[in-house]
Amino acid sequence: MFINKDSLKNHINETVQVIGKVSRIEPPLIFLNTPEGDIKVTFVNLHKYTKNLTIQEIHVDHMGDNFDVEVYERFCKTIPSFPELF
Repeated sequence: MFINKDSLKNHINETVQVIGKVSRIEPPLIFLNTPEGDIKVTFVNLHKYTKNLTIQEIHVDHMGDNFDVEVYERFCKTIPSFPELF
């Protein structure tokens, strides 16, 4: 499930996909910058649990330098309108 920061609270204990730009690293956390604010991501190899709306990293893909995060945000906001597709 693709999510943004606003929808994170609706997907606790679920596997989700989020896109953001790494703004800082404070082990064991990575902070992903999104238009709605930073999202905390926990390194898998350092911790086996999460809390306080922290996402645990499973896989990372580099999206390149031309990824449009605003289009991604609009996509995340559209998903609930089409549950049969997503």
